[in-house]
Amino acid sequence: MFKELFDLIPDKGSVRFALTRTGADTMAVVLVPEFPVGKGEEPKLTPLSVSGPVAELEAGFLDAVLAYAPDVAALASNLSQAKASMEGGKKGGKAKEPKPDPKPVAPQASFLTMDSDPAESARTCRKCGCTDDQACSGGCSWVEPDLCSACAETGGTATAAVETAQQEEEDHGA
Repeated sequence: MFKELFDLIPDKGSVRFALTRTGADTMAVVLVPEFPVGKGEEPKLTPLSVSGPVAELEAGFLDAVLAYAPDVAALASNLSQAKASMEGGKKGGKAKEPKPDPKPVAPQASFLTMDSDPAESARTCRKCGCTDDQACSGGCSWVEPDLCSACAETGGTATAAVETAQQEEEDHGA
């Protein structure tokens, strides 16, 4: 009975078979498609409408099917493996292996936080302490990256002018 049904299946290579015990002395054949028919469909267990006593199953067919999946637990395992391989999308039936975590990269300074050329960054005079934002009272320019023109001319006496300018700003602001 089952042998005739087996012979009617057109492509035996794309269908897997298993037997499930339906009673003490009866079994049913279950077909498991190896690949889903439509895109996005999951493989389904498809019980055939025929079942019968174990004694009626032909020995060769029974051995072949039982070699594939001797019980329902093995069938479920095979089905989950087939589903995983299909979801993996790799040819050859293997699931994609997870990619290893990328190695941590040492933090690098952002272009926004990096100082530009020292001559263009905020400068401070080493003698009087004036800066680009707060120049000496008479106005000054930079002779060296850390020396203003007022200190270069006076030999470092421009400090008093800066302190005087700061005091005047505080008095006007109050």
